[in-house]
Amino acid sequence: MLPVDAYDRLAADLVTAFNSRDDAALARVNQHYRRSFTFDDSWAEIWRRVYSFRQRAFNAPASHLESSEAQVLIAQDEGLSS
Repeated sequence: MLPVDAYDRLAADLVTAFNSRDDAALARVNQHYRRSFTFDDSWAEIWRRVYSFRQRAFNAPASHLESSEAQVLIAQDEGLSS
């Protein structure tokens, strides 16, 4: 596992890549996950994974990723429940 601050940076990069289509942030996310997602790939994956979360929690705009959602995704990727 990574240090907590590394997960915070990853969550921030995920939010920035999704919300702002920032190339550098997407590159860091891709490097962490060892993948080569485009912005469209990333958007589709995030939307698929947070859709049910959003339905349970609140009606957030589809074009915006919240920090709490990014943190949940990263926790799930690490095998954590929250």
